[in-house]
Amino acid sequence: MVYRRKPELGQVERVRNPGGGTPTIEAQWFASAGDRLFRNALVTAQFKASNWDEIGGWNCYITNLIKEADYAERWKKKGANNRIDAATLWAPLLDWEIQVAKPKLIVLMGGVVRQLVTELGHQGLLRLPVIATIDHYSYVAHRPKGQLGPMHPTRVADYHRDMKNIRAQFERLSAKQH
Repeated sequence: MVYRRKPELGQVERVRNPGGGTPTIEAQWFASAGDRLFRNALVTAQFKASNWDEIGGWNCYITNLIKEADYAERWKKKGANNRIDAATLWAPLLDWEIQVAKPKLIVLMGGVVRQLVTELGHQGLLRLPVIATIDHYSYVAHRPKGQLGPMHPTRVADYHRDMKNIRAQFERLSAKQH
C-alpha cells in the first residue's frame, strides 16, 4: 500500500490514458515525469508486473490519505491545522481500507504524510501495520534537493534503491507471516 498526499487537481485535469480513450483510475499516474518515475520504480521493485505505461499488473494497493482533490498551491497555503482536520475527516475511510486490505506494510510518501498518519494513529483513528516512508515522487521529479536538481540521475537511482529496499522489507514481513 502506498499512501500519497491528496490528489492534485491540476494533475487530475491533465490525466489521459496511454493511447487516448476515456481515462481510467490509472490515468492519474500518466500525467507527469514524476508519475513515470513512480511507475518505473514500482515495476523495478515488482510491485507492478506490467510495464510502467501499461494498465494493470498491480501487486500493491495505492490510495490517498486525503480523498479530495485540490490545487497543490492552494493546499500548501491552508496550513498544518487544515491538513490534520482534512486527514481526521477522511480517517474512518482510510482505516476501513486498511482493515479490509490487511496490508503487511504501508508505504507513506513523504514526511508530511508520515506526520499526519502518525498523528491519526496516536489519536486512535487508524489501526496501522508496519510503516515505511519514501520520498514523494513529485518531490524527486519537480523539486531540487541541495545541489541536485529535479530528476537528477543520482536522485532517480536513490528513489529506485529506496523502493527496492521497501520491497525487501515487504518480503521479510511476508516470510515472518508464513
